Amino acid sequence: DGVRVYPTVIVRDTALFDRYPGFEPELTGCNAVAEPVCRDGNLITGRGPGAAMDFGLALVAALNGEVAAEKLAGQMVYRS
Repeated sequence: DGVRVYPTVIVRDTALFDRYPGFEPELTGCNAVAEPVCRDGNLITGRGPGAAMDFGLALVAALNGEVAAEKLAGQMVYRS
């Protein structure tokens, strides 16, 4: 039933955290970045609904490799 956005997430021991706009004051102990998608080890986060395509391709890349993600993006005529 679609993409759900949970702007408040507790993450420990991570250097990077994607943020949903407006929640920067709530993110303590991490480095908030303004990228659409952020990966820190096994943690992959998306900034919001507008990052859904990039987030999905990041998951494909993590599970099947960059070549698979690039192939899929090309098949969907997607340009980041």
